[in-house]
Amino acid sequence: MPVGSSPTYERIQLIKLFIKASGKERVKYITSDCEFIGQEWLCRLLYYEIPIRCRIKENNLVTNSRGEYVPAKDFFRGLKPGEVRLVEGERLVFGVNLFVVGTVLSDGEYLIIVTDQEPETAMDDYKQRWEIEFFFGCLKTRWFRFESTHITDPERISKMLAPLAIAFCWRHLAGEWMAEQKAIKIKKHGRKGKSIFRYGLTALRDALSNPSYRKIRLIKVINILTDKLSNIPPILLVDKWTEILSRT
Repeated sequence: MPVGSSPTYERIQLIKLFIKASGKERVKYITSDCEFIGQEWLCRLLYYEIPIRCRIKENNLVTNSRGEYVPAKDFFRGLKPGEVRLVEGERLVFGVNLFVVGTVLSDGEYLIIVTDQEPETAMDDYKQRWEIEFFFGCLKTRWFRFESTHITDPERISKMLAPLAIAFCWRHLAGEWMAEQKAIKIKKHGRKGKSIFRYGLTALRDALSNPSYRKIRLIKVINILTDKLSNIPPILLVDKWTEILSRT
């Protein structure tokens, strides 16, 4: 469960509402970036017995083996990028006893996570948050430009999120299928030349812009979305799409 930009009391109220509506057993753990940290926030999550995977800043103070407070980054000096280190035993962080695990990113930045349980999986659990961040980024400035609508009414926003989420999933699934047909080239710096998400855009754009010419591809990308959830034969959807385009 990612935590957005909000003050501590709002986040606490959100957690209380969620627990009341769905129960705390529905929360596997909570992740938050280093902007959203502090004793009140951590203590309240622990009070509700909700596991945490929270990032802290490299200069936040953590107790060493002698009980002295030192910058968190001191525990992870000398690590190679991608190498993960778990600090032995619980340490005081913001007045709370927590496990501390950290790594160094490719740009030299420290990624330090505090958790109350299962520290061996904390780093991998936290990294799942980046997938949600990518989704939000695609909804806003990267691709769909949701913010450009200037919609502020909560009800209208909630209605818009569902089709955008479907569009995001369709595009990503189409990209995965395209990558199976033709692998994305790896550039000299070792990274892919384009993302799966952008690859999916190419597949959908080609299929939808000229369905008569690319009927087989359009059938495939529609099948990817429906995945046997619809009783409508894909060929009927293709013919309907062709008919609509012919009238525009």
